[in-house]
Amino acid sequence: KFQFHIKSNMCIIDDGYMTAWGDWNSLKPKFAKKKTSTDQCMRQLAQSIKNAGMRPGLWLAPYAADKHSLLLKNHPSWAIRNNSGRIANSSNCGKFFVGLDGSNPKVREHAFTCVQRAVEWGFEV
Repeated sequence: KFQFHIKSNMCIIDDGYMTAWGDWNSLKPKFAKKKTSTDQCMRQLAQSIKNAGMRPGLWLAPYAADKHSLLLKNHPSWAIRNNSGRIANSSNCGKFFVGLDGSNPKVREHAFTCVQRAVEWGFEV
């Protein structure tokens, strides 16, 4: 059996913690602690990674969203559309995700807020 150990100095929380792409401030029920806010859960997670001697990281794609996300339900005009009016695919991960229009100042503000919130939670990468 082939075994080896690779030391790592960071731990990245990958896609799957949130309820939908685009809803980066939401946690799936199995990820969230009962009676604990999203902010508290994510701060505790980042701190536990730091306590293990690693830099915490959080995966985000703030310019993409699931078709069923609350973000798109609340802001349908943020979706990139082609000349025929069809929603454009952001081409992430081989699955259809709606691309968000980076020329829209509100979309850029949303992306900034997503990253800023992750930093406030304690994520560094």
